[in-house]
Amino acid sequence: MGQAKRRGTLQQRVKQAIKKQAQSTPAKKQYTTLKDVDSSHNKMVVNLLNDPANGFYIQHKWTAEGNTCTIYAPCEDENDPNYDIFKKGGEQAFLNHLNVYKQAFGMVESASFNAYVYGEESGSNNPYTGQETYKPFGSGLYKLMIGVMEHNYKDGELFSDSTPFLQTAIFPLLQHGWEEDKPRAFKDAYGEDHKLNNLLAMLARSNFSTKYTSSFNTKRLENVENLLDTGWGRKTPEIKVNWLNHYEESYWMGRTTMYDNVKTLVGPDVTKDCMKLWKVQD
Repeated sequence: MGQAKRRGTLQQRVKQAIKKQAQSTPAKKQYTTLKDVDSSHNKMVVNLLNDPANGFYIQHKWTAEGNTCTIYAPCEDENDPNYDIFKKGGEQAFLNHLNVYKQAFGMVESASFNAYVYGEESGSNNPYTGQETYKPFGSGLYKLMIGVMEHNYKDGELFSDSTPFLQTAIFPLLQHGWEEDKPRAFKDAYGEDHKLNNLLAMLARSNFSTKYTSSFNTKRLENVENLLDTGWGRKTPEIKVNWLNHYEESYWMGRTTMYDNVKTLVGPDVTKDCMKLWKVQD
């Protein structure tokens, strides 16, 4: 967990943990099509993220014009908030931790990481110039974060084709290292470098990693099927919606740092250098 070198084979124990978790969790709504999906599943995931025993903590949280944005980080070492509570739970807590990723992205942490990094590598070059926009993740320590955006609109108000935009949206982000990363260089459309801090860099790379699943890709439904076509993948409508909306949600969350009346609740001021993100993305 949190390293690109080794991957365990815990499928059987993860399934047992999920079964045990389900016994204490209210029956979830069953969706038949993408259009049926609402925020109820993602709200359940947020409840799991907010339970310190599951090994996550809030790294960033802010509000802007009725939207609430939160970035959850996994507990990796003793310096992380909630680490002591998480470690006391032993192996069962670790399995519950993996289950949070599976509920959010259809796969445990390692498989979700692999899917994300594949997209990040493919999206690192500017599609118009072919120039490398940023250095994609290579190897070493990392944290696969979970971004949650609670919008100022309700479920059922906005759609992209047959895919609903949810009031409570979830998408993945990646941080280099276990500590907050130093500013990294990103090129704008004119080839000029801009140093983005840890938060802005995560948001930019998350947005760029959606080459195969964004609304601009005519084969995105097929691509999501392939992305989840592993021994770990859960091809449920709510999981597909989270991947399909990855492009818009990561873009919108980044844009909120530039809104009026932004209020930072947890972490450093999210508006610092936010216009650099606008230059990189536009």
